[in-house]
Amino acid sequence: MKTGRSIINSALNQFEKDFSIISNFDRITLDKDRRFAKEVFWGVIRNKSFIDFIIGQFTRKKPKKNILNILRMGIYQLYFIDKVPQYAALSETVSLAKTKEERGFINAVLRKLSKLEKKSFQKKPSFLEEISIQCSHPLWLTEKWNKLFDFEKTLELSKINNEHPVLTFRIHSFENSFQNIKNNLLKKLPSLKEGVWAQNSFTTQENISFLKLSEFKSGNLVIQNEASQLVALALDPKSHETIIDACASPGVKTAHISQMMGNKGTILSIDKKESLKMKENMERLHIKNVQFQKKDLYNYPPSKGGDLLPKVEKILLDAPCSGWGIIRHHPEIKWRQKPEDIEKLAELQKKIRDNLLPFLKKGGVFVYAVCTFSKEETLDFVEDTLKKYPTLKLQNLKDFLPKPCHAFIDMNGCFLSTPLLAGPDGFFIARFISVERC
Repeated sequence: MKTGRSIINSALNQFEKDFSIISNFDRITLDKDRRFAKEVFWGVIRNKSFIDFIIGQFTRKKPKKNILNILRMGIYQLYFIDKVPQYAALSETVSLAKTKEERGFINAVLRKLSKLEKKSFQKKPSFLEEISIQCSHPLWLTEKWNKLFDFEKTLELSKINNEHPVLTFRIHSFENSFQNIKNNLLKKLPSLKEGVWAQNSFTTQENISFLKLSEFKSGNLVIQNEASQLVALALDPKSHETIIDACASPGVKTAHISQMMGNKGTILSIDKKESLKMKENMERLHIKNVQFQKKDLYNYPPSKGGDLLPKVEKILLDAPCSGWGIIRHHPEIKWRQKPEDIEKLAELQKKIRDNLLPFLKKGGVFVYAVCTFSKEETLDFVEDTLKKYPTLKLQNLKDFLPKPCHAFIDMNGCFLSTPLLAGPDGFFIARFISVERC
């Protein structure tokens, strides 16, 4: 039987090839090892450049992939996890190597490092290259952020991205039993704090098996960051409306829209792939007003015919994006992305928009949301939309979002947050309304 550490090593080796392991990692870990495995696996990915910098101080050339990942695991345990005894970090990690020669090499490096403190490799960065190493972000990304912000904010943002995010969730109910659910949660989670933006939103620092809570199993809790919760509020759905929720998987925002509609009306939940997880979520949350449709919205409508979407009152495009606002939750984003991807994503977003807007009724509302803050995917998208569609105009989100959010709403009425400024995730939201031409 594989041990927790051998599973982590295999997963890291797979991560070097492609990113498919990300969606399957929880499934391959043993229950008793899962918490430790997740800590080391994600910890290595978060801090990869810094750990590799340390390895480089003790090796003449870059080790083979398998050896490199064993060293990464060992260093993470030595320098980032206080509760792991040093002998375990050394002996059990060294034993993962296949040959005596490999074990001897890994043991020698880790023993040298065990006599040094992490701070001996740390210093306050003075250049973007140093941020890239010390905070483990690709150099091109720190250069992008430096143009958007400045050096100090780029440094701070890079540090924030390496922090463990708090668990944020909202209470989900169609029966107005929010207070009872909250009272029960407070007994189980003494550290529970109310969110700063969204109603019925909460955070907890406690290390809990959230999915085992009875409130979660009964469909009264949804894991969702506060910034993400603002999207449904910006849409302001009504119980009599038909709404297109585009690029909807895994359905977190779909569920919030359904709650606001009182499980009435119709939500056309559209995604390129069928999502078993989304359907399971809707069942757990007792949602009845969602219709699933598998459609490739980039190539829509299909050239050979097929069912067309109906005209609807509202469209939400929660578009595929660079994800800069959620790197704390998904550190693999840093390594999966390339500089040219930003422009490609911006074009993808516009193409999906163009394919959706013919199905918006006159007087209808189009909400665009992305969990990023790149200029190409936010302000440039709005500018392009207003230029291309003169019958669309922006609506001020101060009329739809809670007051604590208003500091993040710009002069055009769009919402933009970053982890740097807000605490919750980075998000951009714009609300357009279709009007007659003057």
